[in-house]
Amino acid sequence: MIRSAKTTDIEAIAFLKYKMFQEIHIEHILCDHFLEKSNRLARPLGLYL
Repeated sequence: MIRSAKTTDIEAIAFLKYKMFQEIHIEHILCDHFLEKSNRLARPLGLYL
């Protein structure tokens, strides 16, 4: 079965969007983890971020 170029383009764009979403999601997880650590370190000092 030969697929049209249009279908391939749509699939490629969908894949790129999915990859971008994954990377953004990973960054959010890392940022949340970092903020959580910062808050845990700051609490004993009476600081809240």
